[in-house]
Amino acid sequence: MSSSLERFISEVNTRGLARTNLFSVEIPTPRCIAGNSVRSVPQLLNVFCQSASFPPTNIGVRDLKINGPTYKRPYSIDYGGEGVSLTFLIDRNMELKAYFDVWMNKIIDPYEYHSYYDEKETKYTTDITIRQISEVTAPKVVYENDGTPSFLSGAEDVNTEYFVKLRDAFPRNISLIELDTSAQNATHKLNVNFAYRKVMFSSDIYINNINSSEWNQLNTEIG
Repeated sequence: MSSSLERFISEVNTRGLARTNLFSVEIPTPRCIAGNSVRSVPQLLNVFCQSASFPPTNIGVRDLKINGPTYKRPYSIDYGGEGVSLTFLIDRNMELKAYFDVWMNKIIDPYEYHSYYDEKETKYTTDITIRQISEVTAPKVVYENDGTPSFLSGAEDVNTEYFVKLRDAFPRNISLIELDTSAQNATHKLNVNFAYRKVMFSSDIYINNINSSEWNQLNTEIG
C-alpha cells in the first residue's frame, strides 16, 4: 500500500468526512408574525427541512493594467446574490405553507401592495442559522435562567463543527405546489428562497483569532 493511500485512510479514520445529510436549520419567528397562531411551526421547520445549502462566496474582480500585463484585482465580495433555497416537507394541515404565506404577506400587503419597513413591530427579517453536524456526539448542554451551562447525565447531543448565520433574512419567493390525482403516494414539498443582508461564518472565530464570547458580542453589535 502506497504511503499516500495510507495517509489518506489515516486522515479519514481520524478526521472523518462531512456528510451532506447531517445538518440542522434554525429559523426564529420574525417579530412581524410573532403574535399570530404560528407558535408550533418554528419547531417543524428544522424537522421538516429536507435540503439546504451553505451560501457561496464570490469576489468581484476588475481588470487592471499598469505598465505591464493586465491582471485581475479584487474590489468586492458578496455571498450568493440570489439567496439561499431551503426545501421543506409540508405537514398534512398545511400549517408550514400557511406560515410562509403569513410571513410574506407581512412584507408586502397583498391587498394594498404596501411594503413595510423592517423595524420595530413590523420587522420582517430574522437570522437563519445553518449548521453542519458532526457524527460524533457529546454531552448535552442545557442553560439555566441565569445563562449558566450544565450537563445532563446520560444525555447526548450532536456536535456542530461549522455553521453560517444569514443575517436579516426573509423569504423572497416560494415555489409552485402542484396537485395531481394520479400521484397517489406523493407528498408536497415547498422550496423557499431566502434573501439576506449579510453572512457570518463560524470560521470567523479562527480566522480573526477571537474567542466565542467575543464573536457573540460582535454578532450582537452588527445586528
